[in-house]
Amino acid sequence: MSNEEISEIQEFFSAIENDEPYYLSGTETHGMVPPRYVDPASGNKEISREPMPNAGKLLTYSEVHVAPSPLEHVSPYTVAIAEFGSVRITGQLRGFETDPEIGQQVKIGIERLEKLEYPLVVFTPK
Repeated sequence: MSNEEISEIQEFFSAIENDEPYYLSGTETHGMVPPRYVDPASGNKEISREPMPNAGKLLTYSEVHVAPSPLEHVSPYTVAIAEFGSVRITGQLRGFETDPEIGQQVKIGIERLEKLEYPLVVFTPK
């Protein structure tokens, strides 16, 4: 991964942390997360940055019991896909007092774990 790509990913995480999340929009695709330089559906290089809605919709989730080594210390954990406008994002669920429900509104956030060099995208109940 190039330094430019790493910088774009870090900027994306920082925007989420600052409650200013965004996604990338091409001319013919659903939303995308950085880094992207070309719309994969059209090959068009016209990509714009769009504000992400404050609330997303939980589409699916699954509990992970056998985690990869960087996440062994936090397993079991729940991985989910949520839709924020036209972009779908993968993250981990946090702060649910009861079982999550498909279609439930969630908010996107960032969590930093000591043993990981990169932050995690997390979804909490809205």
